[in-house]
Amino acid sequence: MPSHVPLIFRSENGDPSALMGDLKGFTSKKLLKTIEENAQVSRREWMFWIMERAEKKNSTVKHRQFWRQDNHPLEIWSLKVFEQKLTYIHQNPAESGFVTSPIDWK
Repeated sequence: MPSHVPLIFRSENGDPSALMGDLKGFTSKKLLKTIEENAQVSRREWMFWIMERAEKKNSTVKHRQFWRQDNHPLEIWSLKVFEQKLTYIHQNPAESGFVTSPIDWK
């Protein structure tokens, strides 16, 4: 999805914020490097412009802000909620038109 990445995960130490911070830090470095090294990325300059604008608004970012600072966590407290969120993750790309059919894991 271009505007968000839905995840289902469990933090073994009970600190999901630290886990998200590590995930965002690692992936932003790898993705920025990939974009920088591939001149054929069609919207590269536009993406850099957006990330540099966001960087200026956040004093903790040193070089191009890839991820937004906020998260929208939801604790999964039942099997029903888990299945609802899993269905959303599988169906949303198809409903948004990014793929032709959802993943069928059953």
